[in-house]
Amino acid sequence: MPTHTRIPSPVPQILDQRYGDCKDLSLLLHHLLGAAGIKSHLAVMRTTGAIEKALPDFDQFDHLLLFLPEYRGGWFIDPTDRFTRAAEHPPAPLAGREALILDPRQARFEVIRDVMPAEDLVRVERKISVVDQSDLLIEETVSIHGARTHVERPLFAAVPQDQWSELLRQMVGDAVADLEIRNIAIDHLDEPGEPLILRVSSLARRRLHSIDDTAIVRSPWFWERYLLGSRAPMERTTPFELKRPLRVETATVLALPDGQTWDASHWQPRETTGPFLSATSQPQLSDGQWKLNLVASRSRGLFPRGQYAAYRRNIDEIFAMLDHDVVLRRTGRDPTEDNSP
Repeated sequence: MPTHTRIPSPVPQILDQRYGDCKDLSLLLHHLLGAAGIKSHLAVMRTTGAIEKALPDFDQFDHLLLFLPEYRGGWFIDPTDRFTRAAEHPPAPLAGREALILDPRQARFEVIRDVMPAEDLVRVERKISVVDQSDLLIEETVSIHGARTHVERPLFAAVPQDQWSELLRQMVGDAVADLEIRNIAIDHLDEPGEPLILRVSSLARRRLHSIDDTAIVRSPWFWERYLLGSRAPMERTTPFELKRPLRVETATVLALPDGQTWDASHWQPRETTGPFLSATSQPQLSDGQWKLNLVASRSRGLFPRGQYAAYRRNIDEIFAMLDHDVVLRRTGRDPTEDNSP
């Protein structure tokens, strides 16, 4: 095993290179705080899975951070996390996990406090209009709040702006296979503590199909799928964890083409309640626009592998709520007179 996997670099070398991993940066900050008269201890932790306390094996730990015993009743700082205001919030991605504090007088385990809101929130406002008779122009504003910003913010901050479209495709997967992402703008990308705001403009090709006096619109719900579990594997042989409660609120507005109205018989209000995820959807017609409000929530917890199949079924139930076409009829036609085969 390489020496550096266990032993930090010397502080002069860290300063000279202006670079370091979690061990290097924690050691450097430890010395800087000590020079300023601020007491701190190094701490080790495991970022995934549980610690076997009965097994005294240092290989269980994969991350080093700092503990300040005299600040706010005991405070953890992760020097590698540049997306957290360290003086205001403990490292959000690590909240709720235990760390072993390497106090020379009394080594001990303590839980990294979670001071973020009890539930993360993502809001999606989506406006859709029909262009060229068959394509959909989609304008979205996605507002990400709470610890959830520590998922998307580092991803976008790590790549140049001209690569954001490709990154978004990688994030949401097959759901955007037919989307032409025209522009992405991001607010507060380098402002930890602020909501992360993404403004996405895209074009979905051939999403409207007309048959006689009926038009069928297949709307893209890629944000909902991405947030609620589209990337979860189909099977799992180990326990799984849903780290934080998540609430997703989406409001979709489709501007109806001239001479068209919504056929309400093809999309009724729906509700799904499960042990892991729950959701309600409420469609309506208002001011010449079709609107759909979706509210979904996901619980948190560490679950045995035997419950994973139920989790996957719960995800599929939520997605089934969205797997319906928006059916439009030419104005003046009785929607109950359906002559389609």
